[in-house]
Amino acid sequence: MRWMYRKTTQLKTTHMTPTIIITNDFSESAHNAIDYTCKLIGDSQINIQLLHIYTMPVNYTSDAVALSSLKDDYDINQDNLDHDVERTREKYPHLNILGKTVVGGLIETLRDQIDEVKPEIIVMGAVGDYENLWMWDSELLNSLTSLAVPLLLVPAHVAFTPITNIGFACDYRTVLASRQVSFLKWLVGHTKAGLHVVHVSTTKLEVTAVEKENEAIVHDLLDDVKPQYYGIENPHVIESIASFVKEHNLDFLVVIPHSHGVWYNIFHQSHTKQLAKLNNMPILALHD
Repeated sequence: MRWMYRKTTQLKTTHMTPTIIITNDFSESAHNAIDYTCKLIGDSQINIQLLHIYTMPVNYTSDAVALSSLKDDYDINQDNLDHDVERTREKYPHLNILGKTVVGGLIETLRDQIDEVKPEIIVMGAVGDYENLWMWDSELLNSLTSLAVPLLLVPAHVAFTPITNIGFACDYRTVLASRQVSFLKWLVGHTKAGLHVVHVSTTKLEVTAVEKENEAIVHDLLDDVKPQYYGIENPHVIESIASFVKEHNLDFLVVIPHSHGVWYNIFHQSHTKQLAKLNNMPILALHD
């Protein structure tokens, strides 16, 4: 079935040019994520790859009629991707817009693309509000906590506006990795936004020596981007972050979903309704 690996015509690219992958299922949410990302990137020399993941139907059979119908369906999706690539090139002629279709499941495909393309970031459009994440399948939720590159989630109703204030929900129990620091610094430098680092403590337990040491390390690592630091003590993490977002007019939130930490748990089906309080902004997940 060689037809299943046909790709859109791509512009010339080099391995030296950074790449951003945007998943594209042709929905309004995906189109909004494409526009948001292209406007965010501006004039930067970055490849934008629109990635369509074609999932085989559950009731697929290998007889000739089924194969013909499957090919027709695949071709329709490929034509849709070609159209989106051309539309995006026309709207953003200064950017190198690429297109690619891959057959497979979401997580396995994204992991393969991370290994092959080595993107700087993956962008997904969120269908509906964050409170509806519990309705998504487990693969999509797992992508928020398991992929090895930053993942940006853009709500369908959030159009791009220049970013002026970035919030970073920081947990001093774990020290920042160098790649997390580098990405944060790039984001702040690129947007010229102010960085607001907030640590939410859910209990009144005394701060440990490790937390004090990690806090000092964070201050040192981020010193050249001159962030402002805040501490909140509240067992209701999302509510306290939502209040902080409103108080400081944040328009972009960065989190690190450490395994079994607060944000890791929130990005799972039993807790995602809490995220409705953050519906007015994109959320960027930086991974360990």
